[in-house]
Amino acid sequence: MARKLIAFLGIQARATRYDFGEGRLYEGEVFPEALMRFLERHGRGFDQALFLVTEDARRKTWPLLEQKGDPRLKSVPIADGRTDLEMWSWMEALLPYIQHRDALIFDITHGLRSAPFLVFLFTAYLRQVRRVSIEGIYYGAYDLARGGPAPVIDLSAFVRLLDWLTATAFFERLGDARYLARVLREVATRREMGYLKHAAEDLERLSLALMLTRPMEVMEQAHRWARTLERIREDTTPALKPFHEMAAQLQREYAGRALEEPKAQPQEALRQQYELIAWYVSNNQILQAATLAVEWLVSLAAWLVEGRLVLRRGDREEWSRALHSITRYRTGRAEQEDLSEKALRLLDAHAEFCQDVAQIWDRVTHLRNDLNHAGMSENASKAHRLAQKMRDLMPKLEHMVRYLVPPGTITGGNQRPKSG
Repeated sequence: MARKLIAFLGIQARATRYDFGEGRLYEGEVFPEALMRFLERHGRGFDQALFLVTEDARRKTWPLLEQKGDPRLKSVPIADGRTDLEMWSWMEALLPYIQHRDALIFDITHGLRSAPFLVFLFTAYLRQVRRVSIEGIYYGAYDLARGGPAPVIDLSAFVRLLDWLTATAFFERLGDARYLARVLREVATRREMGYLKHAAEDLERLSLALMLTRPMEVMEQAHRWARTLERIREDTTPALKPFHEMAAQLQREYAGRALEEPKAQPQEALRQQYELIAWYVSNNQILQAATLAVEWLVSLAAWLVEGRLVLRRGDREEWSRALHSITRYRTGRAEQEDLSEKALRLLDAHAEFCQDVAQIWDRVTHLRNDLNHAGMSENASKAHRLAQKMRDLMPKLEHMVRYLVPPGTITGGNQRPKSG
């Protein structure tokens, strides 16, 4: 890794004093001279300085730097930038000098007015393809000198907007907030904001629970996150302003799943689990959707009879077998005497539910199994067909939500859930 200064070189030179805001002035006929002195004084220095020069700049201002005889200074010829292709060629000219994980410092004082815009795009690109870090983006504001030293503006803080943009895109396209949590943690570290570090951890755990299909943990973590989100929204720290723009969307997507004690509110917990299945499908997380769909049907059947969330493994296995045998019975592949005690209780109290679940159980379990076996079979479905199968199942699953009604409001073979 090397520290490299990258600067556009203009075609005019004038002796100017620059103020970096630290009580000391630095002079240069072109701004990069002052910037190099500033960097050297503060112990950071640089390993190489790359100057993007047009033909005019090479003739008029590059000699001022070349005469210093510093082997670290290198001119990089570029086109004038009259077309988009010429401007893209600037990046192509620069890339051979940028290595993996270099630390970069940009000077955008000179060059065309499009240069600052392009530099921000270049930083985004280089951070992705070369994993570089951006240590600074400086602008020597000669026009603001007004008879005194020219102020120097460090725009590097705005590069972090790129982090927020990337995190936002991740969240919007995948429903994954782990990158956002990382950005929050970086802000917390820079600003020494302990509570924000804990907020990042909460968000990371919530997102991970979603990715690993842990609906009970999702509800509990969402409850914690809802309280944390309110505190962040009240924080006026400038570094958090980009986050405030995302707060409403995070509120809708995550905090809305909050349930402090899911086991104490089984009906609402089951309703939220269905919403989570739909969320998985909308975010194209088909494996998670199918996995939860099977477990949701098991939980729904158990709740209808027992009036509680059944979580003990042995009990869930019995209810899963009950749904399997009911499906076989309703489709003419088994006799009633083959049904277990749990299957008979469900059939007796909720015949309509049994009829509906028999239409979907085999499809959703076969889909889940195909997904979980990673396509390691001769007859494995193609990925796009599995995704479509899950989407096709959603109307059937939505139909099952009607059984999540307040106890005692369904009649005709669908009475209130029995306790015990």
